[in-house]
Amino acid sequence: MDIIESTIQEWRDLGFHYDRDDDRRLWTITGAISGIERFADILRQFANDSRNDVPGEHDHFGPYMYLKIMNVPHKRGFDSNAIFAPRCDFRDLADLVGSRLRSSQPGEVFNLS
Repeated sequence: MDIIESTIQEWRDLGFHYDRDDDRRLWTITGAISGIERFADILRQFANDSRNDVPGEHDHFGPYMYLKIMNVPHKRGFDSNAIFAPRCDFRDLADLVGSRLRSSQPGEVFNLS
């Protein structure tokens, strides 16, 4: 398997695609319903894992490992480095993603700002 095929398979295994626009300070997550649900599951798993209690603890995702979910106590947001929040707040973000997904139509774009 060549590098291109391997990368394509890694995106498929992840279930969703992400990209970031540093100029606009924007992360874009795209995928089928099951893929966006997988993103919410990743957030929920991070929130539920007490090993992530240590400030700065994080996980990387995707073929390029650019998507970083990080525990930052007392601060929420995102930048070119990570999506960050207190660990338990990722459960709320996962619930918000799920709620918005359930109320959206196929092909619809929704914003979590």
